Amino acid sequence: MGRQIYPSSNPTGFGINRDTDKLVVTPGICAGMTAVWCLKMGIGLKLESTAPGVADATAIQFSYELYNKNLAYLTENFLPNARLRLVETNVWKGTGRSTAASVIQNGNGKVYFWGYTGHAIGVARRDDKYYVFDPDRGLEELLSTTEFKQHIEKDYAKYIKDDGWTLVQVEPDPKQLHLVVPPKGK
Repeated sequence: MGRQIYPSSNPTGFGINRDTDKLVVTPGICAGMTAVWCLKMGIGLKLESTAPGVADATAIQFSYELYNKNLAYLTENFLPNARLRLVETNVWKGTGRSTAASVIQNGNGKVYFWGYTGHAIGVARRDDKYYVFDPDRGLEELLSTTEFKQHIEKDYAKYIKDDGWTLVQVEPDPKQLHLVVPPKGK
């Protein structure tokens, strides 16, 4: 049976619209948090250390808001700002439950940025276990393909519509790793 590694820390809340002086719900920073998580998973940090910091995630979220026009903008602008690079785009095409269940059954050691309308999550396989990072829920570890499929089908299949989602395989950009991982001996 799977377990939760850590809970959510997506800061949603309320703010004042300066034009109308009315209270509004402020968006979270799910794309930024997911990108930071993908980077940390990609460089191989301990699971407990992959929780995204709010400052880093907020800066990356600004980039997402700026470049969230189409997949090309995201891969050419957003991912590099997150110190990630695209490995494979359109990893899976399809809709519904069978697509959700098939997302990352293959690919031990791979990390995926999975965006759908209104939200982004990260998915990875490491050491033959599955990991789902949802900024609204935290990080979950799933121990088997069956458990992973059930989790994804139950919680995310409803969001997979014809062209309403993007799943891309990402990895840390080796040209920018010096910004993330200190050189050996220092």
